[in-house]
Amino acid sequence: MSIAKYSNDPALLEWCEGLLAEGAYDEAESFAKVLHEAGDHPSRLMLARALELNGKSKKASKFLGAYMDENLGALGPEMFEIAQLRGKILATMGRHKAARKSLKYALKALPDDECFDAARASTEYQLGSLLSALGSFEEAQCIFNKSMPVSCDNAWVTNARLVDFFVEPIDKNTEALSVEDLETFTEVDVSENTKLIYLVSGDLFYCQMFAPSLAKSLLKVSTQDVHLHIHGISIGKNDPGVKNTPWKKLVKSLERSGIALSFSRRHIHRDRLQEHQKKAVYSFERFNILPLFLKKFEKPVLVADIDQIPLRSPAGLLDHEFDVALLRFPKGVLNILSVVSATLSVFRPSPEGLEAARILQSYFISAMKNEAKLNWHVDQAALAVLDYKNTSSNILHLDTKLVVTDPKKYDPDEAINEGAWFWSVTNSILGNSQELESYENDNRS
Repeated sequence: MSIAKYSNDPALLEWCEGLLAEGAYDEAESFAKVLHEAGDHPSRLMLARALELNGKSKKASKFLGAYMDENLGALGPEMFEIAQLRGKILATMGRHKAARKSLKYALKALPDDECFDAARASTEYQLGSLLSALGSFEEAQCIFNKSMPVSCDNAWVTNARLVDFFVEPIDKNTEALSVEDLETFTEVDVSENTKLIYLVSGDLFYCQMFAPSLAKSLLKVSTQDVHLHIHGISIGKNDPGVKNTPWKKLVKSLERSGIALSFSRRHIHRDRLQEHQKKAVYSFERFNILPLFLKKFEKPVLVADIDQIPLRSPAGLLDHEFDVALLRFPKGVLNILSVVSATLSVFRPSPEGLEAARILQSYFISAMKNEAKLNWHVDQAALAVLDYKNTSSNILHLDTKLVVTDPKKYDPDEAINEGAWFWSVTNSILGNSQELESYENDNRS
């Protein structure tokens, strides 16, 4: 029985898919090569994917490029898939201009039929993300304004309209948010010996769930050179955090941790926001108060997710020269909503660092005026816009190994050995927050 006779059997491609999913890349590559040599056309894409995953991106790109050259001008679904995959591979290789050409060809090759609408929208979003990285902001904005849906890692869905390269900046002489806007339960007294302010925020549930572990971890890894500030948020009259009592109870328990600590809270009077819109506000509120801290204390500020466990003193991040430090994933260039992570960023109180913070604040004030822009990952949209449009700040791109985003892959000790500074227990990713309980149990005396 020759394999050529059955080379188009979907079961064979499914077998190859299974090998890729298991990480058996050598075996998958060999299997896909046999299928391709037997004349199985769908396996062309499979072989290219296997080559890429096996660390042979350049070979995969050439393989697909040769087919495109041989069939120059050809249109249809198969050519779309080939050009789209080649564009993706080129983008992850850093060959952005070549990737742009390939993605545009892919869109041209796609038939004008509503059954391909999802594929078209996805590829247009990738192209818009790539154009952003290339500085073609107007062309990219025209694509994002179509508001195509974008899937997130946590199985939620947001939309591309969150990206706005043309937000009007706040007037430099205007304070968008003042200290009087905050309800402070503890005096924000930052010591002269403080090297870094560690700024986090969250609603009552998140603060109750993660703040105690964060305070305990910071005390373990740093001296009094790191000051923790927790900013609480409540939205609407039905929010459990609208009452003072649970916040005061939480602050009292945190004060017993022994770490340099302060707390503030802000209530936002918006009763009609949907749940995903509230989550968007929770995610960017810390950036709204960032300019206040930079101006008032003239100390570097680390802006972080509250559900991160520091494994080393965060003050060590200041060893490099920068105005702003961002956690950027260059291989994620085709997804502008994830290319810069909001997990952590650092801002110095330099004029450039303060201006960058004000740019972010402008972005979120604009979003609050247009509820269509309030959605998951709006914080990361703002950070990407800041990064791509920057012309004055010295922006440092942090090593992505600083954060272990899969706590089930490494325990904290293993993570340190891998070069990590933070161990993520991101509550929005299903199953991750369970690692926090395990971590806490392991570290109880």
